[in-house]
Amino acid sequence: MPNGGYIKIWRKIKNHRLWKEKRTFSKFEAWMDMMMTAAGKENEIVYREQAIKLKRGELIIAERELAKRWKWSRERVRRLLQNLLENGEIRYHRKDHRLSIIFIVKYKTYNPLAYETRPQYETTDETTDETTDETNINKSKVNNKIKNKEVVMSFDFKKRKFLNITIEDKAGWIDAYPAVDVDQELREMREWLLSHPEKAKKRYRQFITGWLSRRQDKVRTKLSYEEQRKKKLNDWVKKPLED
Repeated sequence: MPNGGYIKIWRKIKNHRLWKEKRTFSKFEAWMDMMMTAAGKENEIVYREQAIKLKRGELIIAERELAKRWKWSRERVRRLLQNLLENGEIRYHRKDHRLSIIFIVKYKTYNPLAYETRPQYETTDETTDETTDETNINKSKVNNKIKNKEVVMSFDFKKRKFLNITIEDKAGWIDAYPAVDVDQELREMREWLLSHPEKAKKRYRQFITGWLSRRQDKVRTKLSYEEQRKKKLNDWVKKPLED
């Protein structure tokens, strides 16, 4: 029986009669319940008349509610959460007397998005306990497709923002163009694009790097002029007065 790979489980499986069956949850069922309750994307929810922003992989933990849902004591809930915390499987983002917000550390691994690299597991032959040639070939094709897939930078005029700019992209621009404020320049690019929708670009990476390069050259030219002006002023001050 294969023990690798993954399956997608719809959250509405919790509406199934077997899931609704009255019982005391096992630790694994409690863990699965937390996984399915966690936010699949960043959003804002209202909890006890309070607006709370949750990031992907976060969920609200209220011991009283979990104890009721899992048919556990509150002490048992605390012990499970402490065990997950000590094993590095969850982190607290907020904890007070009213509620707690936790983050499931490996949420992206358990529930990857379509464009994220999914974990690759070995599928073994049940009789020989060795990976089959066909499986290796298929895995190689999948890995190559993921590696060769290029994420294209773009601009969404409806949402008024750039898409697919990564932290690595920003870090590279900050390193390459130290004389400019990259975040401020991106905001100015956004406003320029919104003011000139007819000039939408096909290659936004080239548009951004070209803009930053020109701004840096402009800043350097200005600095060079200022340095020359200060030097001339200093030379003039140091020059002895003529009789």
